[in-house]
Formats: sequence, structure tokens, C-alpha cells
Amino acid sequence: MRAVILATVLAFVASVPSPVALALRRDVRDILVPVWDAVAIDGRPIVIPDDELARHDDRHPTMSFARHGNDTWATGRGACNGWGVVAEVGFDGSFSIDDGPVSTLIGCGQPRETIDAAFADALGRAAHWDIAADGSLALLDADMGPVLAFIEAPTPTLPGAYYLMSVRDDEDAEIDLGAADMPIRVTITDDAIATSVGCDTIGAAYRQDRHHLDVVPTDSIVTWCDGLMDLQTDLRSALLSTTSVHAGEHGGLVLFDTYGFVRVRLSRVDDPEIFGYPEQGERALHGTSWNVRALRDPAVLDEEQRPVRRDVGGDGLTLSFGDDGRISGSTGCGELSGDFTTERSWIAIAAHPRQPCEEAAGSWTEAVLLDALSRAGSFGLDESLVLRDRPGRTILLTAMPRV
Repeated sequence: MRAVILATVLAFVASVPSPVALALRRDVRDILVPVWDAVAIDGRPIVIPDDELARHDDRHPTMSFARHGNDTWATGRGACNGWGVVAEVGFDGSFSIDDGPVSTLIGCGQPRETIDAAFADALGRAAHWDIAADGSLALLDADMGPVLAFIEAPTPTLPGAYYLMSVRDDEDAEIDLGAADMPIRVTITDDAIATSVGCDTIGAAYRQDRHHLDVVPTDSIVTWCDGLMDLQTDLRSALLSTTSVHAGEHGGLVLFDTYGFVRVRLSRVDDPEIFGYPEQGERALHGTSWNVRALRDPAVLDEEQRPVRRDVGGDGLTLSFGDDGRISGSTGCGELSGDFTTERSWIAIAAHPRQPCEEAAGSWTEAVLLDALSRAGSFGLDESLVLRDRPGRTILLTAMPRV
């Protein structure tokens, strides 16, 4: 379907009328209200690679607009990074931005970084805008040549029950959800948002206009929850700063602030593949034993700023998940024990050394294993066991069945 739409869009931008004709039929709300998915740069289709990031979000470049003070901000995301810039959008079909877009600095590798650079360059050359009869948007250069082509993103349906997948603070840093142990549920009705974190409840009312949201606080219960106050504060701030919403995978939602930064990601409770692999049974992990094959070392980062994968298949690391909710295992030269709980594909593990390792090499392996278990928030079972972090983006541990 995207290919058919793209062909129509490219045919449209190839036959855009003169600026005089553009000036005769401008309603600036046509461009300011929707969220736009970019489908072509300089007439060439945007091809997003099928990589690890695509499991959670295809990261097609987007653009949307919001008022902040006296300025109109154009914001969105690229194939890798978020971006934002002050823009001038005229009723006469004129378009311009102030300098170049300001973006985040996440390293996602090629070709995503090349797509981001090409998108920013094209945006800087845009001088006109026009919308076709089918609703697609073209940004054109000073000579009326197409530089960017967009289609309107689907308007998301908000009401439903969700899991909180991630939340980011005012500095665009991701908040650790591990303090909550198990998943945080968010309920959205036709006009209200409600969630509970520990002993605190957060409530808000909202009004939706296509992709735009006006969110205002309502009654909340604010109490002291040991170890959860920072998470409560950051989640409340993120929800109340939301000004737009995009449709996520499998009916999930992605909430953005005025500057186009992602603040909250939600997945529907009934999503059958909430972490990119099939949902696990209620007690699928209970009564199983595993040999650990690989770990992520949080002290060493790769080019994409992710912990480096270490093969530990010959180090004697084992894990056993008991029917009673207890976890035990070997750290190579020591032993561990603790408790685990699961809900669908979610997992929370509290493990500690029962017999600490005193060897230098073994101490490193033990520390990395315990760190991986403490940060695990989701799991997948196939022929192997995979433990991922709470957002589900980083594989922390892989293991094979013990025979």
C-alpha cells in the first residue's frame, strides 16, 4: 500500500503548479495539523533498513508542527535522531526554516545517518509547500523542484489499556523503569489518562485534534513511595508535556512534546508480540534450566553506544527458574540465588551472590551476569532464552537449554 501511495505522491510533486497557483488555495491548517510521514527525498523513495531498531519502530522520518510562544516549531524524527527547528509556514505556500535543524546525537550507523543528513539538507532547501487532492504534502525548492514528499500519518485511536514501555525526562534522557519491578499500566478513555506508579496515581484530561493533544492535570494522589518518587515525577511531567501523538506498532502510542522529542511510548496490553517476539505463557519460564552463552558488558560500548556482546559459553554460567518463583545458578566460580516474577513477556529478577566469586576473571563475569539479571525487563523463549532490558531494545543475555 505504501508503494502505491508513494507512486501517487511522486507523480504529484512532478506536476506541481506555479507559485501563483499555489497562492490561490492555501489553508495553513492543512499542513500544520497533521503528522507527516516522509516517503521521498529529492524524488527518491526513502528505504528504511530491516535492522534491530526496526523491530520496535521503523523510524521513518516524520514532521509535525506546534506553536511555542510566538514561534512555529517544525519537529519530528529522522531515521535515527529527533530534530526541531523554527519554521515559517505561509498562507501563500511559502516555507522556510531558521538555519539548520537541531537534532539529537544518537549514533545508529549507516544508512540511517545518511538518511538523516539528506533529510536535513532537503528541509533547509525547502521554499514552498503544497498539498495534493489526495492529501499528500510536497516541500519544494525555490525553483519548484520537489525536495521532500510526505503522506499524512494515520490518526491514532487513543482509548484502551496500555503498558508503559519507556519515558524520557526533560533532558531527553531515558528513565529507568526497573524501580517499578513489574509493568506500569496506563488507561486512556475518551477524554482522560490514568496510571499508577507504586502508591502514587496520576490523572490527566485531554482533547484530541487528529495528532495534536491538549493535556491538563486532574486529580492525582501524590504520596512518598520509597524508590519511586523520581519515576513518578518524570512520568507525570512527560504526560503533561505531551502535545502530539503518533500511532505506534500494533496499536501502540508514541507521545511527543512541543519540540518533537519522544516523551512516552505505550504498547497495548493485548499486543501479541509486545517485544517483537510471541507472547509467553503465564508460567513458560518456570521449571526451566539454561546455560548462559552471551552477556552484554555495560562497561564497554560499541560504535552505536550499546554494551558490547561477550561470549561466555565456556565459563560455566547457568540459570534455573524454579516452579516456586526462585532463581538459582552458577556465576562460573560462585553461586547466585533470588526471586523472579513474570507477567506475559515481562520479567523482574532480584538475584544476589550466594557464594561470591573471589577470582579476578570470575568476579567480572559474576558482576556482568548479576547486572544483566537486575536490568532484565522482558524475555523471549524459542530454542533459546533471551533476556532484554525494560524497553525491549537491548539483548542483555542469551542462553541455551541445559541437557
